[in-house]
Amino acid sequence: MAARETMWTPTAFTSGKTGQWGLGWQVFARGRQRAVGMTGGGRAAAFYYPEHRLGIIILTNLAGAYPEDMVDKVASIFVPTLDLSGIPALRIELEERGYHRAAIAAANIEAGVPSLCWPEMELNDWGYRLLSNGRASDALDIFKLVAAKFPGSANAHDSLAQAYRVNGDIRSSVAAYKRALVLDPANESARQKLADMERP
Repeated sequence: MAARETMWTPTAFTSGKTGQWGLGWQVFARGRQRAVGMTGGGRAAAFYYPEHRLGIIILTNLAGAYPEDMVDKVASIFVPTLDLSGIPALRIELEERGYHRAAIAAANIEAGVPSLCWPEMELNDWGYRLLSNGRASDALDIFKLVAAKFPGSANAHDSLAQAYRVNGDIRSSVAAYKRALVLDPANESARQKLADMERP
């Protein structure tokens, strides 16, 4: 039992900020409960909800299917009381009603759960999955939300800059890269991309 709890306890980065990973397991907050799991190749997801004694495994043979983005909704079929506040609620709302509503939907969720803390890395990962799936506009809406929720995060602005660039908005991409560099002057990748875009 103690070993299992250790595996399911997120460890901190050297900065002291808590990450997403325990010992080989990703750990996600699901309201006051949690989901722990592992994904592979954008094709498979295995999640366990310890407080509900529920396991969900989704296997596909399609790279880029990203079953981790549907696993919470599947789990809620088996446990209707599963707390789907936060990212699961946001994902369901945006898939049904459009990603352009990201800021409004997030605000509505926050109004119902005042103590909600959005996990930056989980939001950012979601944005990159959308980007890699050819959903550049949807990804941009998520990265805009991340940058708005974490204005002091260099990584959030770097990701936003990439999304703007993929969407063809070079002016906004340049502005976001400049902001990322203000927050993290050591970001050489951002500096190089910015130089590429500003070169005559």
